[in-house]
Amino acid sequence: MPLKLAHVERFFSKLNIRDRDEGTFQSFQLRQQQKEVFQYAEEHLAKRRRLFMIFLKARRIGLSTLATGLGQAHCIAHSGALARCIAQNAEVAAANFAMACSFREDCRELYPGAPKPTKKTLIWPHSDGPDSQFTHHTAATVHGQRGLTSSFLHLTEAAFYPYSGAFTSLMNTVSKDMNNIVVIETTANGMEGPGEAYYQAWEAAVAGDNEFLPIFLPWWEDQAYQLPEEFALDAPRDEYEKFLMNDVKHWKTGKKVKNYQKSDRLVP
Repeated sequence: MPLKLAHVERFFSKLNIRDRDEGTFQSFQLRQQQKEVFQYAEEHLAKRRRLFMIFLKARRIGLSTLATGLGQAHCIAHSGALARCIAQNAEVAAANFAMACSFREDCRELYPGAPKPTKKTLIWPHSDGPDSQFTHHTAATVHGQRGLTSSFLHLTEAAFYPYSGAFTSLMNTVSKDMNNIVVIETTANGMEGPGEAYYQAWEAAVAGDNEFLPIFLPWWEDQAYQLPEEFALDAPRDEYEKFLMNDVKHWKTGKKVKNYQKSDRLVP
């Protein structure tokens, strides 16, 4: 059976994450935008669809944390799960894997016999079937490989993968099992070149031509966004990225979402 997201949210409350602004560790409580993601996902699952989600997002929204936690919940819920996080470079892949390992530590009382993680693999033991695995890779290391299988796939910063075929080949590793989950998230990177495969998948999702739930999470809807644009870490890196996030069609209403105005910016 697909994951019950209410159960996942309770699982998250047992985990500790570093606060993005304060730098201190705290219980993983969903922020407003993350709650909205779960709401959209529940509606998607209610239509008897697989939990396939594709995001166009701002920085520091917390989607990588959300996806990493969801991957651990998937591994706990399903014996024999094969969960993978694929990043655009080794640094990001290692950071997401370190987060997963810290989540495992938060659950050590429930899983005292779990083997220690290796550099690439985290094991979640099951008494009723094969153990589940969570691994991390870069798009470069998995490009062209055959025989990979995934029941959970997290493609982070997917518009920046260095090989044009990596995006498609990774999607081919996911079987038709209704329990399988795919999370694709990225900031914008153009309609051609490295970002083209992602852009086509996003447009197909908005048009209803694939099974992905498209969710647009701009920086100006983040309640914590209060700094002037030039100081806000989650704001676009340049005018081109801002242009790419303008006039995005809202997946529910079909209307284009206009970029923020300076008068709309939250102030202290």
